[in-house]
Amino acid sequence: MLSAADEACFSAAAAAVPLLASLSREQLSVARLGGLTNIVFRVEARVAGGLQRYCLRCPGPGTESYIDRAAERANAEAACRAGVGPAVLSFSDGGVLLMPLLPGETMSPEAFRSRPGAAARAGVALRTLHHSGEAFASRFE
Repeated sequence: MLSAADEACFSAAAAAVPLLASLSREQLSVARLGGLTNIVFRVEARVAGGLQRYCLRCPGPGTESYIDRAAERANAEAACRAGVGPAVLSFSDGGVLLMPLLPGETMSPEAFRSRPGAAARAGVALRTLHHSGEAFASRFE
C-alpha cells in the first residue's frame, strides 16, 4: 500500500500518461521502488490482454533545476533505437516517464562485482550504443 504522499504523486503522474489515465485505479497495482532523484513506481495493469508491467518515473522535487528533461527524453529514445534501452511509452512535458518494466534487479556495485559476466555484458551494451550511430542530446557527467 502506498503512503498518502506516494498515492498523490502516482495519481498526478498517471493522469499525465494516456495509457494509465484510461484505466481505473482498481485495474492498477502500484508499488514504490527506489530512486535517488526521482520517484519511481512499479505498475501492474490488469487489461483485456492480461497483466502488463510498467515502470512509472516521476521527477523528484527540484530536479528541474539540474536535469534537462527534453535531453533525457531524446537520450532515452536514442538508447531504445540502439537496442540498449526500453521503449519510451510516454514522456510528458513535465518529465513523467512510462516504460515497460524490465525483468531483473537493479545492479548495485556489489552485484556488479560479484555477478559473473556483468562487466562483459555492460561492455557489450556500451559498444552496441557507441557503434549504433545514435547521438545523445547532452553529456552526462
